[in-house]
Amino acid sequence: MRFRYYILFGVLFLFCLLLDATTFGGLAQEAQIGAAVARTARAEAPLAHTYIVLGTPMAGVPWLREAGQSIADAAFGDSYPAIQATPDAAIDLLFSASLGPLRALLMLCYWGAPLLLLLTILAWLFRTRETHLIKSTRD
Repeated sequence: MRFRYYILFGVLFLFCLLLDATTFGGLAQEAQIGAAVARTARAEAPLAHTYIVLGTPMAGVPWLREAGQSIADAAFGDSYPAIQATPDAAIDLLFSASLGPLRALLMLCYWGAPLLLLLTILAWLFRTRETHLIKSTRD
């Protein structure tokens, strides 16, 4: 049995996409900074805006919204006061002022999802296929 890389890359892509959509959907629902982050993401960060759009319906489920908000608070919580002070630069402050290992994991998933989608497509296109060199004749 051959190892199918496109399945591995596809599962990792779905994991990163789910984590990003949950986190950014919950972040957009934050009472103090959610509107500023969503507004600046729409104008300045199309990838973050995509995750917010995908995560907004997920934020309608209460436990997913709470999970996304708690992940966002743990990763980006230290940048909330700066975002409240200057809401026009919310997305820049979100990505530059936050530190920590959870933020690093979220940034890996943030940039990893599009890369893993590309790798999934390429691995599927270049997958090994069974070849038949000689056709058998049937009597």
